[in-house]
Amino acid sequence: MYKGKRVVALIPARGGSKGVPLKNIRALAGSPLISYSISAAKGSKYLDRVLVSTDSEEIASIAKVYGAEVPFLRPKHLAEDASKGIDVVLHATDWLRKNSTESYDLLLLLQPTSPLRTAADVDGIVEELIDSGSAARCLVSVCECEQHPLWANQLPPDLSMESFVLDSVKNKNRQELPVYYRFNGALYLSEISYLEETKSFLGPWTKAYIMPQDRSLDIDTPQDFALAEILIKDTPEKKNSLAEFLKYHRYLLHRSWLGQIYRTWFLYPRLRRALNGHGLDIGCGIGDFLKFHPDCTGVDINPYNVEFCQRLGLRADLYDGLRLPYRDRTFDFVILDNVLEHITDPKHLLEEVRRVLKKDGTFVVGLPDKKGYASDSDHKIDYSDGDLRKLLERYSLTPTRKLLSPVPFEGAGEFVRQQCRYNFFKLST
Repeated sequence: MYKGKRVVALIPARGGSKGVPLKNIRALAGSPLISYSISAAKGSKYLDRVLVSTDSEEIASIAKVYGAEVPFLRPKHLAEDASKGIDVVLHATDWLRKNSTESYDLLLLLQPTSPLRTAADVDGIVEELIDSGSAARCLVSVCECEQHPLWANQLPPDLSMESFVLDSVKNKNRQELPVYYRFNGALYLSEISYLEETKSFLGPWTKAYIMPQDRSLDIDTPQDFALAEILIKDTPEKKNSLAEFLKYHRYLLHRSWLGQIYRTWFLYPRLRRALNGHGLDIGCGIGDFLKFHPDCTGVDINPYNVEFCQRLGLRADLYDGLRLPYRDRTFDFVILDNVLEHITDPKHLLEEVRRVLKKDGTFVVGLPDKKGYASDSDHKIDYSDGDLRKLLERYSLTPTRKLLSPVPFEGAGEFVRQQCRYNFFKLST
């Protein structure tokens, strides 16, 4: 909300795409394309809700992982190549009117194909429209044209360029020409009543909201993806992300020798004896457990960890946070050691675990006990054994046994920081 005006964001993301298949959830610099728009919206100071309109269950699931609401699936007739974008918007406003207890004044359309737009851009357009008073009822983002339109034209059948540009333009520098703008596809903000009146974002009370070219990339082709990959990796946010990955990788390399002895001589030998067959270690770090199990593959979101494991000759793959890079029913066991407590919403990851685990396969969850959980501010959820059983029952995982380490007694976690609980589950379906 800004100055009493309630604002809802809508991100349209249909499943079909001719130019780039599944474009809206294709990985871009390690994250699905749609996640950048969700992040920009969630980072805004003024948006009251962030909705995704999609016809795809897969896109809906991923959008929810990144914090968006998907309260409905879009009807098929609004998800075809010929479907009009404004009809998708009006479908959403109609749904809100019929199903929401709150009323909204403004709607902000965020196309997922504009990943470089930021939360500051979102806040800027909201402030611009509301602070303008009655000067505008709708703002649409534009940027300067990269290629000047006065230097473009159609070609005749004989390809003659005699009249390709106007005489008044010939031999002029770009700086001498008038400035032209283009739609950049990043932001469309309007009073909802104006949209319902005009059935369009463009009308007599629409004005432009100017954005810089460097945040105006609109992805439509594989080449656009390649360019966006370069630009995003050069942003402060992505650099900070890589810096955090590197920082954690170095932390793993320099953990205490006492902890290394504990893992090497006590914990991993016990887990190795309990786990047979082909396994997957999710959040494998620098491969400590992989060294003990000759038939275990590791996966991690940290590229530095994956590269380190591969240099050691261990099997490790990069996880994009969406889909584990393995076929259904691949593994006899999956281990999640000191990972689950860091995840606020583990639904998508647990669905992936169930997908890649064989029927009757073993799932092991290692969690820090009381003192260990309290020692790390990055821990999000403190699971009791009962909480964990209740959570995993939803994914057809039933408890079979429990291992305490390093002290084999209940209650030791009140005093021993290294104490962990390893709960074993069996996939029943």
